[in-house]
Amino acid sequence: MRRRLRAFVRRWLWAEPPDDVVVGVGRCVPGSLVRLAAALLAAALLATFAFAVVGWSARLGIGFALGAAILVAWSPGMVSVPIGLVGVGVLVDGVPPVGLLLALVLLVHLVVVAAVLAARVRFDTLVEWRVIGRLGREFAVVQVGAQVLALGAAALAGADLRAGDGVRAAALLTTLVVLVVVLPRFERVEVRRRD
Repeated sequence: MRRRLRAFVRRWLWAEPPDDVVVGVGRCVPGSLVRLAAALLAAALLATFAFAVVGWSARLGIGFALGAAILVAWSPGMVSVPIGLVGVGVLVDGVPPVGLLLALVLLVHLVVVAAVLAARVRFDTLVEWRVIGRLGREFAVVQVGAQVLALGAAALAGADLRAGDGVRAAALLTTLVVLVVVLPRFERVEVRRRD
């Protein structure tokens, strides 16, 4: 009876992967670098916010930026803490200048995308460049709309839109549109049997 049960379990539940399947993997980057990138982007977000919007002292700004980097590197799901600090600061201090607002929108979106990818990988995981490229393309497409919405929200909030701000916004939007067009579209990964 035991042998039959073991045979059943081995056959149906512990299925061995076939030996003749080949999965093509392109160039990869270590997962530790993905997590480091997410941490550095969170630090850049808080440093930009601390120095440009709030005007904190250098020690306080660097301290918060390092704290955010350590927090996001340790647990990428905690990315909401630095983003929440930036959001509360913008609500309290009012709308920052348009160029800085567009930079903050860009950094927040970059931090979220990097943290999503970092949350899926361990330090010893390899991440294929195709995955990063596909995320980059999707990021650029969404970022164009986010920048237009941020510019419209700033105009509705009564922000002072100078000629230089319009040029910066147009340059950023043009760059993002070019990225959408230039970034390659990756084909689906296919699994082939080895002959």
